[in-house]
Amino acid sequence: VHLFEFQRINNWEKTRLEVLKKTLLNIIILINVCCFGQIEPGQFKYIQELEHRQNRSLEQFESVNDSSYDWIYARTNWKINPSNKYISGAVTYYIKSLETDLSQIIINCSQSLDIDSIYTNNKVLNYQWLNTYDLVIELENTLRLNEVDSFTIVYHGVPDFTGMGSFIQSNHSNGDIIWTLSEPYGAQDWWPCKQTLKDKIDSIDINVEVPIGNHAGSLGILDDSTILDSTIIFHWQHRYPVVPYLVAIAVSNYKVVDYKIDLNGDSLQILNYLYPTAIEQYNNRRQGLEDMFGLFDSLFGTYPFINEKYGHAQFGWGGGMEHQTMSFMGSFGHELTAHELAHQWFGNKVTCGTWKDIWLNEGFATYLTGLTYEHMFYGQYWDIWKSQLINHITTEEDGAVYVDDTTDVSRIFNGRLSYHKAAMVLHMLRKEIGDSIFFNGVKDYITNQDLSYKFSKTAQFQCIMENHAQQDLDTFFNQWIYNEGYPILDIQYEHSNDLLKIFVQQKSSHSSNDVFQFDLDIAINGKEIQTLKIKEETSTFLIQYTDTIDSLSFNPEHNLVATLSSKIIGINVIKDEFEIIPNPVKSVLKIYFSRENIALDELLILDANGKVFYTEKMNSNTITEFSPVITINIDFLQVGSYIFLSRKNGQITNSKNFIKM
Repeated sequence: VHLFEFQRINNWEKTRLEVLKKTLLNIIILINVCCFGQIEPGQFKYIQELEHRQNRSLEQFESVNDSSYDWIYARTNWKINPSNKYISGAVTYYIKSLETDLSQIIINCSQSLDIDSIYTNNKVLNYQWLNTYDLVIELENTLRLNEVDSFTIVYHGVPDFTGMGSFIQSNHSNGDIIWTLSEPYGAQDWWPCKQTLKDKIDSIDINVEVPIGNHAGSLGILDDSTILDSTIIFHWQHRYPVVPYLVAIAVSNYKVVDYKIDLNGDSLQILNYLYPTAIEQYNNRRQGLEDMFGLFDSLFGTYPFINEKYGHAQFGWGGGMEHQTMSFMGSFGHELTAHELAHQWFGNKVTCGTWKDIWLNEGFATYLTGLTYEHMFYGQYWDIWKSQLINHITTEEDGAVYVDDTTDVSRIFNGRLSYHKAAMVLHMLRKEIGDSIFFNGVKDYITNQDLSYKFSKTAQFQCIMENHAQQDLDTFFNQWIYNEGYPILDIQYEHSNDLLKIFVQQKSSHSSNDVFQFDLDIAINGKEIQTLKIKEETSTFLIQYTDTIDSLSFNPEHNLVATLSSKIIGINVIKDEFEIIPNPVKSVLKIYFSRENIALDELLILDANGKVFYTEKMNSNTITEFSPVITINIDFLQVGSYIFLSRKNGQITNSKNFIKM
């Protein structure tokens, strides 16, 4: 990864320098980037690998989801020494019954952890293992509907390494560290919890006892700390709903960088736990983080955890993880910082309702990273960023954004599909329905009372966007989210007699999509943008253009996921010449005339034996220089070969053969 990263950065730098030579403004941008280290060009390609899981197991670790109760509160008391891979402590549950007679519940917990006791009101509760990860607990009393109960699980042990980085002990240049990362199936490895995408803990207190000289980072606000003889207890309070995979701790000999930023009149604490060697690197990034906050706040509403904090804790991977209110970071590159911050809205405030819908987390976080390139750095890297995403997406011809196999962790977090294609699909949806509708719809989605601080599935997102767009988006979501592939375009064009003719032939890279429907932008002479509506396998467009065309480019702003090739063709235009496109034809015959002489008297359709099946008398308004095309419905014709001809003053001026399919 690091070798490829180095090569990509070098290639990206070459592209960037060619652009930056053009204006003094771009030179200033380059100085800003080089001197202040604000971005790592090309890092996006590996953001998903750096962010999450290079060595994840492909086994299924999702446990039994007990829907008989609502987990409303948790209090944890953990004892951690970063020099030893070991955890001991207690987790107190407060639950609300969702059934009329609830006598037992299931907690998800690895058998690698030793259960010392489970008790409530000084009474020991019975329990038994249902399987490797599911613990059945007998409640003290049978609960009625909506009745609340509590109990405490005391445990200790060395958490298993399941290949998901759930609980890791390692070291850095200045000391030892323990950190956790539970997405998607790893929470149960290190603490008894309800590992689910259907129930968030309404509120949690996290108490972590560590040796003096260390800090323990976690969710929410640091209420206080208690110093004992040789240890210190950090008391964290989090008063927002949180899904269990986002509960995390990181313990090391951190240095603290603590400051506040202003968000539309609100003061937000930025609290960072950093390795001693990383303080200068982080300080060089502070302004970039503030700019990201301002952008996301303006587009998607107030930071979701404004009453608490945001911050970072360094940990042992090169990427990051979006733990609620405190992202765990291996470094502080622009894209990684933006991606994890974006998750606080998309992934944390609104969480994917199943791992099949992971694109609602990762696609949005990736797209918001792209939006920083659109709105920051003078927009210099926006088109380059989109172009590189498209290049990566089209390296393979298959794959849906919607996940088909949630037992394969590498499939859930597939960078090409769940991150990059998902981000470009959001961008194409934005182009489909317009900026105002798109951003208003997404803001409604993130603040919707049924989804906010809860869970969402793809169908719910689609419904909200349809309500704002006032249009059916089934075709869009089917071809870009649920089905696989992208259009492969063959484009031919010519410019003659002040008429630009464009012929677009498409095929799908995957059989799940027969024909794509999409908008294709063209740029004439590098500036004038026109949009072609593509709905068929073969499409023809005529554009009146009297000026000289020096250049013609397709998808110039990289707004469409597609591969394409284009070439200039030459049709020998003679007096009264016309073309039939497409040919063969199914039901609608389209005849395109040149503008040199369009004063025809009559049009006819005959078979090979000369039998006339269609005739139309012409007048001066039938074909004009501004509408040099005629369409004829030929459903009345049987399948076969026919002749289309034109006459003037009784004389045949031209004829063309065509085939009715």
